[in-house]
Amino acid sequence: MTSGVYKRTEEMKKNISKGLKGKNKGTIEEKEIAIQKAIKDMLQYMENQGRLMFVRLQAGGYPTKEGHFIKLNKGGSPDIIVWKKASEVNNKKRFHYLKTIALEVKSTKGVCTPEQIDWQKRFESLGGEYFVVRDVDSVLRILS
Repeated sequence: MTSGVYKRTEEMKKNISKGLKGKNKGTIEEKEIAIQKAIKDMLQYMENQGRLMFVRLQAGGYPTKEGHFIKLNKGGSPDIIVWKKASEVNNKKRFHYLKTIALEVKSTKGVCTPEQIDWQKRFESLGGEYFVVRDVDSVLRILS
């Protein structure tokens, strides 16, 4: 890891810890939002370096004039999807491919819903990698 990436990651960890001080400060949702922001900032930094691409999937939806509700994403979908170049050697030939990684961000006490668990099983059955992450460090380990 280069010193620039390390320095930027350390700054993000300090920012997230500011938002999570105190045992009972903030709701689980607020803590997850703070963790998501720190992870998103780190991923944006890595994307700017050309190391990966990512999208943050918005939960929820919006009402229409006609009184219907339009969901932004399917229920159970992860918070973030990352695409990263990967390679492997097979029969002395190197093959490059695009690795797809789903990240579900949870606080230390957060748990996945049955919809999220179902989404994870279906995603992994198609060859995707799915992780429940609770901090920036775990995302760095997954992407290294």
